[in-house]
Amino acid sequence: MGSRAERYFPDAPNTSKDLYEEVKSFLPALGDDVQEKELQNYFAFRRIKNFACTEVHPEAGKLLI
Repeated sequence: MGSRAERYFPDAPNTSKDLYEEVKSFLPALGDDVQEKELQNYFAFRRIKNFACTEVHPEAGKLLI
């Protein structure tokens, strides 16, 4: 099945997928109360409010945080 980035962004370059996986590992490590929420167009990381959102744009080969 693969990682979440591979499932949701199959056309993204591997560098973008790897970077997303690193961000996905790093942000929850900032605190026990950090939650990840999967939305239609992006992934949000929040405590009380969103503090980071990630979007992968495969056609541009970019990961926006």
